[in-house]
Amino acid sequence: MKPLLCTTGLLRSPRYSLIVAITLVGLGTAACGGYGGNVPTYSKTPAVPGSIGTLNTIKPVASTVDSVNGDQNPYGLVVVPSSAATSGRLLPGDLLVSNFNNRANVQGQGTTLERVRPSDSNPMPVTFFSGAAAPVALVLNANATSIWIANYGLANDGSHGNVQVTNNQGNLFTFGNINDTRLWGSWGQGFNGQTVGATPPPVFFDANVLTGAVYRLQGFPSTTSGPNFAAATITQIATLGHMGTGAAGVVGPQGMAYVASNDTLYVADPANNRIVAIPGASTASGTGAGVTLYAGSPLKQPAGLAINPITGNLLVVDQGDNYLYEISLVTQQVVASKLLDTTPVANGVGGALFGLATALDASNHLVVYFVNDNTNTVNELVQ
Repeated sequence: MKPLLCTTGLLRSPRYSLIVAITLVGLGTAACGGYGGNVPTYSKTPAVPGSIGTLNTIKPVASTVDSVNGDQNPYGLVVVPSSAATSGRLLPGDLLVSNFNNRANVQGQGTTLERVRPSDSNPMPVTFFSGAAAPVALVLNANATSIWIANYGLANDGSHGNVQVTNNQGNLFTFGNINDTRLWGSWGQGFNGQTVGATPPPVFFDANVLTGAVYRLQGFPSTTSGPNFAAATITQIATLGHMGTGAAGVVGPQGMAYVASNDTLYVADPANNRIVAIPGASTASGTGAGVTLYAGSPLKQPAGLAINPITGNLLVVDQGDNYLYEISLVTQQVVASKLLDTTPVANGVGGALFGLATALDASNHLVVYFVNDNTNTVNELVQ
């Protein structure tokens, strides 16, 4: 089973001049139920400049296996933004990846986050945090001084999952454990990109794979020991599909991508094979099913989401066929596709794709980062 997550940010680094990162959470292979590895048959137009149709080279960046305890099975992926404080262990352009499985590849028993620095001559995973509990999605605040972790929970049924918040040194905040039964089975996360004092205020989003609920978390009182994240106000903003049981079999809302211009949160709804929009996400409340952006073929269980910084389109990695798709938010049509892993997918076995992030290189060409669960690596798709 695999998951992914969602945050947005702009980044300038020595390697890539601009990065917009969307962390997503994907499902595990066992949750990909019988979709087969069919090549999509929908009609495709010539590659639009700046779209994924112009990218033809996949390069491995680094392994994601923890060098200390052997955790594996990468789910969440996030890029550290240019606004990141450089006093911590994270630098602009760094990648953070979550490991869902342990050394023995037991589903839902991983505890680590890995830092990967693509600008290194030989990038290697470095343990950033080792106190998670089956971490799935990851998001950062605006200056990467707080790292949010959606923990499914070490119990196979997802009970006692939670959200954790660490600082940029990889240490849990004093009030960094957000324990609430609504957060058991946490699976996806997002952030609205706002800074303290802005309107709307900074808020985070969490998706529950056990119930299909999507929540907004906000209001973190200041204390002498740092923000009291545990006192967050939790508001439900949607209910999406969910099915299956156990860490290797659950299916529910995962990848998230936030668009600030219209305050809309886009969420992958794999149980219903669709992508939904939640308008006014920073202030909305309710239990509705969201507004369908796209549903059906060629999607076969959408997972991670990201925004293409050139075209403004939505990127989707699909666990049922290991394809990356680009969907126009204007026409609501698939405009490009790219096969990222040639492993056939059948009966939930072979699905590789989960975390996703986008960037622009020094020449303003699109770069797509993605994790591959079959190879335990983080990779880049480039021209």
